Amino acid sequence: METVFHDVPHEPGLKTVAKRKLKNHQYSQLQSSTDLTLADLSSTALRKLGIPRVDLIETDKDIYPQTRKWAEAIHAQCPDVQGLEWVSRQDDRARAIILFGDRLPPDPLSSIAPSVDIVENEDTYAALVELAETIGVQITGK
Repeated sequence: METVFHDVPHEPGLKTVAKRKLKNHQYSQLQSSTDLTLADLSSTALRKLGIPRVDLIETDKDIYPQTRKWAEAIHAQCPDVQGLEWVSRQDDRARAIILFGDRLPPDPLSSIAPSVDIVENEDTYAALVELAETIGVQITGK
């Protein structure tokens, strides 16, 4: 959800996503083979730093150059941190994680199940359509 519905506006009314934009996306289930040290970017931690969530997490893609600078600064200042973790902008019941590849041990993640194409796999696509309906999005086209 964090990726495929990222650019859907947070406003009332009909919202659409073209099915063609969903092509070539995979659904993967991963687990960590080791404990990872992640920088906490939750609202509570950001508040302590004096950074409003809206300025770092709830941003549009045109702000990504600035948010990348935050990630670079955390990477530079915190040598033990292996990635970043925050509450998903799209689904506040989920966590979003970015890992710093240069800080990870070999093979830090393993697949719980084979990755599947989100459009081609019937069960995954049905779940995606159900989620879209839940958040008021219509998937259009072929």
